[in-house]
Amino acid sequence: MPLLNDADAVYLGASKADRVYLGATLVWGAQPRTDHLLHFDGADGSTAFIDESGMVWTGTGSVQLDIAQKKFGSASLECPSSGGVFSPVDGVNFGAGQDFTLECFFNSNSSASRVLLSVVGDGITWTFFRRSNNILSVYNGEDGTLTTAGLNISNGTWHHAAFCREGSILRVFLNGQLSATITNSRALPEFARVGIASSGYTSQDFGGYMDEVRITPHEALYTSDFTPPEAPFA
Repeated sequence: MPLLNDADAVYLGASKADRVYLGATLVWGAQPRTDHLLHFDGADGSTAFIDESGMVWTGTGSVQLDIAQKKFGSASLECPSSGGVFSPVDGVNFGAGQDFTLECFFNSNSSASRVLLSVVGDGITWTFFRRSNNILSVYNGEDGTLTTAGLNISNGTWHHAAFCREGSILRVFLNGQLSATITNSRALPEFARVGIASSGYTSQDFGGYMDEVRITPHEALYTSDFTPPEAPFA
């Protein structure tokens, strides 16, 4: 008979199969994974943002849902270069040194350098940019610009962007095409705050629309060219 999940007890139960906990601390087995997917569907002008895991995200500035523009579904996130949408502090569990995938659809209205996605934790900020020369790049506060993607972005057009880590290999994809690869051993923070359209620095807030934002901890979903989704993520 398995032990109960009492305080300071080792738990070996079906609801946490293949893991051993000491109290609330995982001491053996794989870290449980929670994906975070935001469809940005809802009423025009809404500022309520809840992902498919049930996590409540907070909008800042003037971001809101817009039904006039969307990649899929009934709406998208309108980003007027003022504000963004943020998970709770330490709300996303990336795991210690784990693989991951960050991805979104975006439609920019300016060629200025602007943030698509950011990850902040343990004093480190990772930022996924749409750059002023119409390409993508990845930056972290300790190593600077890590990699720059070489495929051009057009304003007023929906693009799919993805940033993946597999081991120490970082890959950037634009519209399913592998456009940059670099080796870098620095991991994301284990627990982090994720920003959509912003990193907290208002001068870099994205202008345009974003849709189908998905954060996948513990897995590099893309390692070579792929066909971007043609329907909302399930």
